[in-house]
Amino acid sequence: MQSRRSLTILYCLLGTILCCSLNSCDQGSSLYTGSTCSAKVIEENGSFRIECEGACGDGSPCVVISDTSATGAIRQWCGCGDAVPDSCHIELYYPAPGEGEVQVRCAGNCRPGTECTIRRNRIAWYREFFCRCSDEPIPDKGCLSVVIERGDKYTLECRGACSDGAECRIVSETNDKGGVLSWCACDGSDKQPEYCHVTLYVPGRGEMRGPSITGCGGSCSDEQLCRLESITIIEKAEYWCECSPID
Repeated sequence: MQSRRSLTILYCLLGTILCCSLNSCDQGSSLYTGSTCSAKVIEENGSFRIECEGACGDGSPCVVISDTSATGAIRQWCGCGDAVPDSCHIELYYPAPGEGEVQVRCAGNCRPGTECTIRRNRIAWYREFFCRCSDEPIPDKGCLSVVIERGDKYTLECRGACSDGAECRIVSETNDKGGVLSWCACDGSDKQPEYCHVTLYVPGRGEMRGPSITGCGGSCSDEQLCRLESITIIEKAEYWCECSPID
């Protein structure tokens, strides 16, 4: 049975969630030339939905496009026509019944030497996910650390920039057993940030070379805890730490 496509118009949320807050009003972030069509995925209480913002170049609305496969899997993105955008964009994927969990993933191309990567914002009781090329600035500026898991390999990745323009880089310290603890910090600082952040610990030879450990460092307000969060994106998982209310 051939795939079927359905169009569902989703209107932009009013109030505090504005497209410009995610840089989606920039022409470089739009899905089609001459348009402001962009997308984000909202996760609220374990449920995911994709929302479209802006308009197409001809003034028509930017809409959610759904592609359902013969197995029942559903792939959604925002666009100005049935064709999948060539540029970096976010997609929401619902596997066929019994074949796994909902996936938030990036697709499309960026400039040579850059990648289409997922970004996230925590807003009150929900989270926003969106995709940008790796050389585009993160809207909520700051030196951010993310642990990437591919198979049995863990790597630490630094994203964003420091407020003074300094490099956001990996800083490491080695203990007497050869174990290495790493985090991201602004250039010139050899201390862990005071704010909530993720760390990666690689055991040394004196610890029997056990598996890498992802943890959290830093602190939050008195009514919050710094907790490890994660998301699965196709063949990799990303881990980060953020403040959340104490249960």
